[in-house]
Amino acid sequence: MRTLLSTLNPECFQLKRLLASFSSNSPLILERNRKIISDNLRLFDELAGRHPGLFDWHRPVAGPVAFPAFNADRPIDEIARELIEQKGVMLLPASQFEIKTNHFRLGLGRAALNEALQRLEEYLTEARLS
Repeated sequence: MRTLLSTLNPECFQLKRLLASFSSNSPLILERNRKIISDNLRLFDELAGRHPGLFDWHRPVAGPVAFPAFNADRPIDEIARELIEQKGVMLLPASQFEIKTNHFRLGLGRAALNEALQRLEEYLTEARLS
C-alpha cells in the first residue's frame, strides 16, 4: 500500500520543508516581529506627541493593528487621497470598513513604517493640519 507522502508532488515536499523551517525558527521570527511592532508603537506615540490633539490615539491591547482618528476639520477620505497623491503613503480610511468616522487603519507590523510616518508628518506640516 502506498502512503500519502509517496503520492505527493515535489512542491508539497518543499512546503513541508518550509513549514519545518518556520517551526524551528519561530522564536526568532516572533522576537523580530515583536520588536518591529514595539518600535512602531513608539514611533506613532512620538508622532502623536509632536501633534497634540490631532490624533485620537489609543494603543492596541493586542495585535499589530490600531485604529486612530484624525481630529481634523477635514474628512479622512480627503486626507487619505491627498496623502497618497502627494507623499505616496496609503492610509486606509474608516469608510473602507463602512464606518463614518475620521478613523484610519494603522498597521504596525511593517518594517518600513518609519518612512511612512515621516512622510505623513511632512504632509501634516504642509497641509497645516498640525
